[in-house]
Amino acid sequence: MWQPTPEQLLRTTVALAFRRSRLRTVYALLRGKDLETGIFPEDQRERQFQRLAEAQSKVLALEHWHDFLHVPRLAGFLRDTMIGSKTALAVTYALWLIARFELGLPDSEARPLLARWLFLALLTGRYAGSAETQSEEDLRQLDGIHSGRAFRERLQTIMTTVLTPDY
Repeated sequence: MWQPTPEQLLRTTVALAFRRSRLRTVYALLRGKDLETGIFPEDQRERQFQRLAEAQSKVLALEHWHDFLHVPRLAGFLRDTMIGSKTALAVTYALWLIARFELGLPDSEARPLLARWLFLALLTGRYAGSAETQSEEDLRQLDGIHSGRAFRERLQTIMTTVLTPDY
């Protein structure tokens, strides 16, 4: 199955830690910039590095990776060659990690939900054009989401809007 590049792993880590997608944002975050206020609090830099390190440990954990690989298989993608957008996999992996570890969505609910998300992303070419812009927008849609239920509902709303009955 998918062999992610270091860049894809970094994007996934940043998405999990900060719910951001643009790599240029990483530089500002690691300098300690508060993205909401634009200021650089003294202790912010250390906190940002800590968040990134915690997210990286989750992204790189083999047990999480192996659990996630059930998602593309459930969506019907049995081989790497069947997946046209590795960015779609990276974003879906980030969403899976957010659902499981930040929002406590049980795996039995997260897998089918994110399998549908991956299928939608690949079917529509969601991340084919401006992948950073689209993934940033998708992650920003999760602002204010603090429960697995709300996460599931938000993704289902997006999927229903994108994949209308005429699909």
